[in-house]
Amino acid sequence: MAESFLTPLERNSAVWRRLREHLDLRLTALREKNDRHSDDRKTAQLRSSIAEVKYLIGLGEEKPKPPPEDAFKD
Repeated sequence: MAESFLTPLERNSAVWRRLREHLDLRLTALREKNDRHSDDRKTAQLRSSIAEVKYLIGLGEEKPKPPPEDAFKD
């Protein structure tokens, strides 16, 4: 995996925390709508929206570097 999109300073900023809170609320609302019975088209639209919000949230998550390729060799 690559480094995080945001720097540690950016991830800890008030703006990111506020945006992250909004994204978390949006994700919860979308998931609740998705849990209700709906037609296939609306379900697909909701799932796409959920994926996009999860992607945006992921921009602020710290991504560890992968281990070296030879780390698991005997």
